[in-house]
Amino acid sequence: MNPKNLRDRSRYLGNPSQLFGVEKYKSVDGPSAGNEYFRTRTGSGLEYYVSSGTALDISSLTYKGIPINYLSKNGQVSPALHHPTNSEFLHTFNAGMLYTCGLTSTGDECEEGGIIQPVHGRLHSIPASECCGKTDYQTIDITGKIRETELWGHSLELSRKISSPVGENLVTITDKLTNCTDSDMEFTILYHINFGYPFLSPSLRMIVPKNSEVFARTEEAKKGLEKRYFFTEPVDGKEEELFFHTIPAKNNISSVSLENPDLEIGVKISWSADTLPVMIEWKSMKSGEYVLGIEPSNNYVLGRTEERKNGSLKTIKAFETITMSVSMNFYDI
Repeated sequence: MNPKNLRDRSRYLGNPSQLFGVEKYKSVDGPSAGNEYFRTRTGSGLEYYVSSGTALDISSLTYKGIPINYLSKNGQVSPALHHPTNSEFLHTFNAGMLYTCGLTSTGDECEEGGIIQPVHGRLHSIPASECCGKTDYQTIDITGKIRETELWGHSLELSRKISSPVGENLVTITDKLTNCTDSDMEFTILYHINFGYPFLSPSLRMIVPKNSEVFARTEEAKKGLEKRYFFTEPVDGKEEELFFHTIPAKNNISSVSLENPDLEIGVKISWSADTLPVMIEWKSMKSGEYVLGIEPSNNYVLGRTEERKNGSLKTIKAFETITMSVSMNFYDI
């Protein structure tokens, strides 16, 4: 559906929500009980759910009725069940379409000054405030704010806007991160975008610019370096692999694409290169944990302490605002 033809198409409709719009739902059962979701439909085959209870992350997404994201064994989980210590992350990580990590640490758990920095940080488990979902019949917008704070410590506010043009298959996440204190603060952020079956299958191909740079951290990943852009059937007991990419930018935008010719669909993932200079490819071909993560990031998921030692822990100045953007544009092939 082309937004320019909305006036003509409205002659066919009693209510435009028949085709597109944003609606609010609440989970009343199971581990996700209490979570509130914004259901968004663009009218051209793209549908996704945004969870206000978990930092306005995208819990699920379908394109033309095809499930795109990976959902872990844990399923959707209420933030009330998140406990940020002793690797509880493994019991509550849902994956979903987008799981945002940070804001004070990303990667392995560590401890500094008696304060635990949990696996992938606390951000995802913080409910958003001032949430709003609306459409002007040209664009659908979901907005809200997430504040991660510590008494005598940091106060970081993430203002998030998730937008989709009506009649198109594009979703854009724009985040403005503000340091609300009078002191410079170290911070991390990672956009954990997770693809699963049936979009992820042996027919899926990853398309990366030729002059990209990549390295593998683990011995298992080094063995699979030459086949990092290709995928197999699920393999029992297969170890995960992590590849760290530097993707060249054009007009400050870096991009990679995924295409599945069997399903005749693809997606282009793009992000702001200046604020997200690293793209991490998380490849797990293990049975039951069959997932591909495309993860634009400002760090190397070392955990706060090791990230600082590595010289890659970023700083946001007092009262400074930094903008990050990530988009997914789905298309037919």
